[in-house]
Amino acid sequence: MKNKIKIEREKGFVALISVLIVGVIGLTITFSLLLLGIGASYTIFFSQQANSAMSLADSCIEEALLEIRESEAVSSSGSISFSSGSCFYNIESTGGEGRIITAEGETEFAKRKVKVIISDINPKILVWSWQEVGDY
Repeated sequence: MKNKIKIEREKGFVALISVLIVGVIGLTITFSLLLLGIGASYTIFFSQQANSAMSLADSCIEEALLEIRESEAVSSSGSISFSSGSCFYNIESTGGEGRIITAEGETEFAKRKVKVIISDINPKILVWSWQEVGDY
């Protein structure tokens, strides 16, 4: 009878330890997946912010091109405010019909800069280069 009680107690102890180990492993996996999900959410959010800032910068470039088309502006600057952020642009003459437009789009968490080089403005605006830059 003593042996039977001892064996049952050992089985109960092994079962309890097994449940605890499985529980710890399950909690570790759950916690890891939660952290990965939060990290992915941040990555997606900041990527969207950067794309929005780039769109804002491109909008200012388009505004500057419109200004060049309408008045053949040699040197000018301006800014536009949107609900998602703002942008500003600057037009510089490189001599003759050449122009350089720099623009910066900014959201709450991101900033993007674009530089456009124009070689001719008459009869059509000829864009030589349009690229994102780290600094002007």
